[in-house]
Amino acid sequence: MLSYEQANFIWQLSFLCIVSFSYAIYRKYYDLALVPFFVWISSMIYWSDHLTTWKRHLDMVVVGLAMVWQVFRAWFAERWFLYYMILVFAMTCYILSAELETVDTWLSTFAHGFLHVFANLSNVILNSGYVPSLF
Repeated sequence: MLSYEQANFIWQLSFLCIVSFSYAIYRKYYDLALVPFFVWISSMIYWSDHLTTWKRHLDMVVVGLAMVWQVFRAWFAERWFLYYMILVFAMTCYILSAELETVDTWLSTFAHGFLHVFANLSNVILNSGYVPSLF
């Protein structure tokens, strides 16, 4: 169980989604902008009260669906390889965070924080290149 300070740390890092959202809007990748926007909303809901189970499940479903969409869209993108490599770092941070949860909650919190950093960095990298339209 995370302390208030640890949950607040992750809540603050959730605002990185605004950066990748804004950049996707700037690049006119509107469907890709929805991904960090909805992840940000679900993170705000969950991390404002991280003790509520349904909020955690909602956040996990939104993030999972968002990631499936991004991974699909990245397949045909100009910067697909770098996007996937950075995404692997993000997923590694998620796994590390889960593994460290019973060992040291602050290390787990920092690992989860790096998940937010790398996931948003991968979004910016994806959006910085050409992503073909679906239509």
